[in-house]
Amino acid sequence: MLDLKSKTIEVTQENIHQGVCENKESCAIALALADAYKYEIDYVEVEACNSIKMSSPDDRWFWINISEDDEKHVAEFIEDFDNNKDVKPMSFKIDHIEEF
Repeated sequence: MLDLKSKTIEVTQENIHQGVCENKESCAIALALADAYKYEIDYVEVEACNSIKMSSPDDRWFWINISEDDEKHVAEFIEDFDNNKDVKPMSFKIDHIEEF
């Protein structure tokens, strides 16, 4: 069962190396979320820092709500990553997850 409470997500150097620029399903943030929820989800899509969705193997869908304090940091990371700029490992907090 997916834990809908707040959680800190770690974007590792491995996520950055394996991530694909401008690919909403395989960017470093998507890979970090997939790692964090590897037993509970099977799909992640990152449109923007305030538009992330995941699905579970039983076809339940969830919106990820990033902490307001981390939104700017995540948005900058996504922009830099998609523009092939150097990015460093980082973490961000999820306030909650909403099922839709």
